[in-house]
Amino acid sequence: MAFIAPLPNQTYHPKVEIAFGYTMATVSSAVFTDVTKYVRVGLGPVTLSGGRSSLGAQADPAQITLTLDNTDGRFTARSAYLRNGQPNPYFPNVVRNVPIRVRLTWDRATDPPYELLTTFVNGWPIEPTEGTIVLSAPIAASGRLYRMRRSNKTLFSALRRFVQLNIFPDAYWPMEDESGATQFTPVRDVNITGGFATRVSNQVLAASSDVPGSAALPNWSAGDDRTFVVGPMSVSQRWSFAFAIHCGLTRGTTTGLTELALVQISTGENWQLYLSLSSNRWRVDYTDASGAVTTNQMIVPFTGINAFTGLEGIDAFDGAPHWIMIEAVVVSFTNIIRLWIDGVQQDDAPLSSTPTKNIQWVKMGGGVTDFPLIMGHLLTGGVTDATDAMNGWASEL
Repeated sequence: MAFIAPLPNQTYHPKVEIAFGYTMATVSSAVFTDVTKYVRVGLGPVTLSGGRSSLGAQADPAQITLTLDNTDGRFTARSAYLRNGQPNPYFPNVVRNVPIRVRLTWDRATDPPYELLTTFVNGWPIEPTEGTIVLSAPIAASGRLYRMRRSNKTLFSALRRFVQLNIFPDAYWPMEDESGATQFTPVRDVNITGGFATRVSNQVLAASSDVPGSAALPNWSAGDDRTFVVGPMSVSQRWSFAFAIHCGLTRGTTTGLTELALVQISTGENWQLYLSLSSNRWRVDYTDASGAVTTNQMIVPFTGINAFTGLEGIDAFDGAPHWIMIEAVVVSFTNIIRLWIDGVQQDDAPLSSTPTKNIQWVKMGGGVTDFPLIMGHLLTGGVTDATDAMNGWASEL
């Protein structure tokens, strides 16, 4: 049917629609869902671009950019539930390459809406609007031409590329090794003096793709021996370590402590990060050089208000991946250790002395679990937040 333009007194309205569950290969038969009510033009306009800038120029790929209101979590990749606990109607289809289109309709229209452009979502990053509980998802979606221009060069995951291009850690293990590998291969190990990190036993490699910005990561929940040891190493930057974790939605009947990481600063002195499953919280303990243990140096509740931030706690079993970082800093001549989750500082604790820029070793795993314990992307010596990349950063094109 030929396009018939609206009359001057017929106000037109853009419609934004996404075909959840469809791909570039199936777009011709796709069923689109209207998400116009979630578009927030106040946070960024809906823009359509592409084509040639002149007759002699190369054609640019088509692109749609816009910002969606993600306050209830419906546009969070791999999130099975909304923030109110109800099922996410778009799960598990908030993934890259789903079709998105913009169409026009107008008042008293008798013809179908006019399609302006259809492209494919590059990623689902999440950005907080500071000072409120509003979360937004700035979306960029590109046409087929963009993907056709890719070279045959191996494209690493968004998270791996972000770490290597933006964090420059002293040491980094993506843990995206293929099934059957005998060790975790580091892609950066400039300061390791104790050899390669080895996979001791029982991690199931390439077991899970539940971290959207990553290639498949290992599941550490099988068996009792899941230790991964690295080091010793010197840390040339600020003393820190970080990693990604995904525990799913079902925690089983496990109680007690599930150890996520143990970092030895020097002989007998270490920090241990746990999931405290009996008390429903993240927990950090400290052991000094004499062997004395201080429990609950830092705690973050799964539910309820975190006393440090004044905000809702972070549930390890909310179905979403989380980016964990622990760092030591000096603030007003006071030595402090900090715990960060998803780019937000959740707690801190004083230190009697500054950790030397040396990590004897880092051990991940340990403890019995009856839930998926997906962990990877361990790095030391880098302090930049990688939450956006972990959730399918927009540069994953």
